[in-house]
Amino acid sequence: MSLKSLKYKILKNITFGKTKQHYKTKYKKIKTKETKYTSWCLVIEDNSLDVSYFFKKYIDAFRIPHIDVNQHIIFDINMALKLNPKIKKIGFIFFMGIGDYFYTTRFFEALKIKYPQLSFDAYVSKNFDGNNSPLVADCLKKNPNFENVFYYNGKPNKNNWKNYDYIECYKIKKDDVLLLPVIYQHNASVISRNQTLCETYKLDVPYINLPPIIYDYQASVKILNIFEKYKNYMDKVVFVQLTARSSHYTYEYVDEIITKLLNAGFFVITVEKTKLHHNKLLKLNIKDLLITETISLLQLIKNKGVDLSFITVISCFASISAAMGIPNLVLHHFYDVCLHSVYFSNMFIIANKNYSKIPSDRQFLCPQNEMKADYEADRFTYKPEFVWKCFCEMKNILSLTQKN
Repeated sequence: MSLKSLKYKILKNITFGKTKQHYKTKYKKIKTKETKYTSWCLVIEDNSLDVSYFFKKYIDAFRIPHIDVNQHIIFDINMALKLNPKIKKIGFIFFMGIGDYFYTTRFFEALKIKYPQLSFDAYVSKNFDGNNSPLVADCLKKNPNFENVFYYNGKPNKNNWKNYDYIECYKIKKDDVLLLPVIYQHNASVISRNQTLCETYKLDVPYINLPPIIYDYQASVKILNIFEKYKNYMDKVVFVQLTARSSHYTYEYVDEIITKLLNAGFFVITVEKTKLHHNKLLKLNIKDLLITETISLLQLIKNKGVDLSFITVISCFASISAAMGIPNLVLHHFYDVCLHSVYFSNMFIIANKNYSKIPSDRQFLCPQNEMKADYEADRFTYKPEFVWKCFCEMKNILSLTQKN
C-alpha cells in the first residue's frame, strides 16, 4: 500500500470513529515531514499520539475539527497569533451548565493575565439540553473578563460532548475573532477542573486549586425587598437545592428535609418545588429570578454575618457554595470517578462508596439500609433520617473547629 493510500485509510477510520490499534502501529511507521505538522491546534489521542495532521484542512482554516471520543484538543494561542495577525479577540464558545461555568472562572482570570492585549467574547447556546444551560449567559454578563456575550443556536452531539454543534458561531463572528470551545478532559486522572482547562490552553497549572470566583452581583430592587421582608427571621439559614438538571435527578424527600430543618429552628431558602408553608420558609421561583439575583441574595445573607449552610446535590449551587466558602452537605447521587475534580474543602459528601482522593473527614459513607439504590440507573437516594444525621454532624464538626 502506498503512503498516500495508507493515510487515506487512516483518515477514513478516524472520521467514522473506527480507529484500530493496528492503525496506530502503522501510523508510527510513517516518517515524513508532513506528519510533523506544526499548528496552533493539536489533536492528541489518549496514548499521546499527535494526529493533528489529519485535521489540517480544518486547522488551517482556523476551525475546530470534530474529534473522536479518545481524542482531545490542545490550543496554542501564542501560535495562533503568529499565524494569523488579524486576531484581536478570542470568542469562547460555552455549552455547559452553570456549575461547570463557575469552575472555569479561575482559568479565565489566569488567561486574561497572560493575554491582556486580547478582548474576550462569549458565545452561549440558547438551548436547554443535556450539555447546556443558557442561564450561563447571565453570569458571563457580570464577568469583567468578557466584553460581549452572544447567543447561538446549538445542539449536543450524542457521541462526544466536545463536538457540540456551534457552527452558527462561525457565521456571526467577525474576522478578528478566534473561536475556541471551552472544553476539558473528564476522567479519573484529572486533578481539578482548573488544571485540565489550563492544560488544554497551554497555561501553567497552578500549585493550589483555588475555589471558583463569584463576582459582585449587585442586588436588584426585587432581591432587596425580599431580604428586607425576611432578614429578621434569618438567625441561622440553610439553602436547599436538590435537583440536578444534567442528570435529570430530583431528591424525592425534599419536604422531609425542609421539615426537619424548620423544626430545628432554621430559616430555609429553597429553589425546590414544595407544598410546605412556614413563616421561616422562603421559596424562590427560579423562573422569575436570574441566577445572579439568587446569588446576590445569598451574598446579602452572608455579609450580614448569618450562620449560613447549604444542602445540595452536585449541581450549580455546589460550585457556588465553594466560591462563597459556605459549608455544604452534598448528596452525591451516583458514583463518579471524577468527583474529586470538583470537590472543595467547604463540602461534606454523602456517598455510597468511599472516594480515596477526597479527605476521609469530609465523607459520610451511607450504609445500604439508609438508602434506596437504583442500580440500573446507577443512582442512590439517601433516606432523610440519615441526611439529617449527617447535617447535624457537619454542623457539630464545624462548631468544634471554630472553638479550637
